[in-house]
Amino acid sequence: MRVSRVLAMSWRSVWSHKGRSFLMMIGLVVGIATLSVILALGKGTKGEIERRVRVFGTDVVMVAAGGGKMFGPPDERVTSLTLEDARAIEEEIEGISVLAPTVVKLAQAISCRGYNTSAAIFGVTPEWEWAWDWHAWRGGFITEEDLDSHSRVCLLGQSVMRDLSLAPGSIGEVVRINQVDFEVKGILEKRGTAPHGADMDNRVIVPLTTAMRRLFNIDYLGQIRIRFQDPKAIERAVPRIQALLRERHGLGPGIPDDFRILTPTGAAQMARGVSGTITLLLSLISAISLVVSAMVVANVMLISVTERISEIGVRRALGARKGDIAWQFLLETLAITVTGGILGFVLGGVVALGISWFRNLPCIVSWEPAALSLAISVAIGVLSGLQPARKAAQLDPVEALRR
Repeated sequence: MRVSRVLAMSWRSVWSHKGRSFLMMIGLVVGIATLSVILALGKGTKGEIERRVRVFGTDVVMVAAGGGKMFGPPDERVTSLTLEDARAIEEEIEGISVLAPTVVKLAQAISCRGYNTSAAIFGVTPEWEWAWDWHAWRGGFITEEDLDSHSRVCLLGQSVMRDLSLAPGSIGEVVRINQVDFEVKGILEKRGTAPHGADMDNRVIVPLTTAMRRLFNIDYLGQIRIRFQDPKAIERAVPRIQALLRERHGLGPGIPDDFRILTPTGAAQMARGVSGTITLLLSLISAISLVVSAMVVANVMLISVTERISEIGVRRALGARKGDIAWQFLLETLAITVTGGILGFVLGGVVALGISWFRNLPCIVSWEPAALSLAISVAIGVLSGLQPARKAAQLDPVEALRR
């Protein structure tokens, strides 16, 4: 019998039992959809991790006030990280290309011409521009003269600029930070999200001396960003920085650090950990759905063989061979599983894009999930259909006609 005819008969049989076919597809659709979501979000997350590590810097070490947690803003209750610590690191640690001490205060009130918002305030030195490789998009950057004169000038992140309804050319505009007037000297380049997910553009930077004396009246730092000439030097430098700061802070054996040091490797591990639990859960759901789907398809097809014994007997009496019968049932199974795989992939792509849109998660729908879905569908179809096809082919035509 020609393959095209067998295919046509198989598809007609599937279509004539739409309810049964749909029930067999449900598990496969759910499993393939879940798998497609995992792959789409996983690929997007991988790209996002790489992007965030580039944002953090592959040649950078960050020292932040406050111990314990892996990352996040400096602990504002910790006052032990000082400018003297920054100078000691710069003098005693080899291979540093630029070092930028920084004061950080979160959620500070900012207003301009009746518009209000809140943002993080960063007190910085001119080195901050090169330590972060983050420059002024409009206007100029903080200078040594600004530091020496405790100037009330600032650069706005683009999220702050938007929230205050300022135009990109609003250089010279006056904004009020904690009831102190500052002149807008520049607008920062857009940077996006940090490795821990925060909006890096929701910030205002001011001269370090102005922040410490005029704004917050403090004598300690929030963080120190260190850039090395050679990224390979980081592995050797981190233990030395830790030992130096512990000695300067008078931390004896058994006393935990009152600071934390983050490296590019740590940033990548943290970013991967964000999606790890979700990925594991979705993988388990996908695996269970696919296994259940294969069992359902195999059992329903076996029941179908029993229900269609008379049909098989008639076909055998009219000249169909065992191979024709086997191929019909196997192709019916494949038609169901491949259709379910296609529907699952489409559903998974829609769900992944929906999750990406609603939860602001990175997502890349590509050809790999489609190819994998097709391969899994064919594999399940073959494995689930072999036994029913073999059982149908082995039926005695005489006995089948008697039923």
